[in-house]
Amino acid sequence: MNARLATGAALAAAFAAAIWWAPLWLFAVIALVLLLGALGEWNRLLPCHPAAACAIGAAFAAFCVAIFFAPQKWLWMSALCLAGALFWAWRAAQLFFASRPGDKNKPPVVNLLQGVFVLLCAWCALVWMRAGHGGGAVIAMLLAICAADTFAYFVGRRFGRRKLAPQISPGKTVEGLFGGLFGAAAAGLCMAFAFSLGVFEAALWTLASFSAALFGAAGDLHESVLKRRAGVKDSGNLLPGHGGILDRLDGILAGAPAFAVIWNARAGLPL
Repeated sequence: MNARLATGAALAAAFAAAIWWAPLWLFAVIALVLLLGALGEWNRLLPCHPAAACAIGAAFAAFCVAIFFAPQKWLWMSALCLAGALFWAWRAAQLFFASRPGDKNKPPVVNLLQGVFVLLCAWCALVWMRAGHGGGAVIAMLLAICAADTFAYFVGRRFGRRKLAPQISPGKTVEGLFGGLFGAAAAGLCMAFAFSLGVFEAALWTLASFSAALFGAAGDLHESVLKRRAGVKDSGNLLPGHGGILDRLDGILAGAPAFAVIWNARAGLPL
């Protein structure tokens, strides 16, 4: 527990500093490095041939760099955020209601390419939010997902009765999911008041937080599918007490695109 708390505090402090003070290009690089680490863990859960995995990882990094320097980068980022949000809407419906993991017969390279798509959409969402609204919006999104995880855990332990997806993650409950959604919406509303937003913008921010939590829960279940098939508890052991990078980012990967699309939509797309 002490290692878990110390690691969590150190990660939170380092990432908060990057969000608030790093120039946009450095923030984009830091986010890319983290996501490359998550992609490596994603591959270890499949696994794909090392040569193919390295080539796909290099292509992912090159694509991010190309988008960042593209003349129409905000248009590209908005399109990818929307695509990511639609993907997770479909995946959430499949995981929550179809009662089956899906993707069972896909070859490892296809699953890895799916991971590249998911990570690219998340990277675009983080950079797009940071560029358009500063560090406060990114931290508010992270707080919403963190609040969802915390409320889901405690509500699920206290009131959980109905299993959410027993074939994938037997410990998660429907009551925990609703508790997490309530916690995210409450966090979003509190942050809206902290930033002195108007009524419409506060409602939009709350909706964005709610959506990020809903899709974040789908991201958590999606990673559980990969880990269950790989026969492991954690995606890695890089972070003491927390497992791997992917274990910490699964909710953000799924929730960030939806949050970015809804919040940025108030001013029209793209940025």
